[in-house]
Amino acid sequence: MGYVAGTNASLGIRAVEFPPVAGASITKFGDLYIGVTGITEAEARRRGFPVESYVVESHDKAKYMRELRNVVIKAVISRGKLIGVQVVGRTPLIAGYVDLATQFLGEYVEKLFYAEYTYMPFTAPVWHPLAVVGRLWLRNYYRPNSSATS
Repeated sequence: MGYVAGTNASLGIRAVEFPPVAGASITKFGDLYIGVTGITEAEARRRGFPVESYVVESHDKAKYMRELRNVVIKAVISRGKLIGVQVVGRTPLIAGYVDLATQFLGEYVEKLFYAEYTYMPFTAPVWHPLAVVGRLWLRNYYRPNSSATS
């Protein structure tokens, strides 16, 4: 906010705007990390949004690695767009999931499937949990383009 205010004041025009805030946050309770961005399913329903959600259970690294920790992601979707994500797990990698999900808020969920993710057995599962959300959504809602030619 300070950068936006300072830039606009020094130029004398509204050259820079502050983007909407998603409310991304993470906290630690004992050894459990809890992260959130956007709005929850309950909040979306209270606001009257048509909403659906997907819960994906995954791991923080490849299944065959030692010290494997579970990660659970809940994605909240309205009209095909991502509007919220909650993540829980016993790994600080949760913060990265929340940061990444924040960048996709307001985007069509299929972008989660087609996005590029890094993979290394020590730091990520083969299928990133956000890619799995996109894959599940596509499986349930994909409609072939009738005007496409073979």
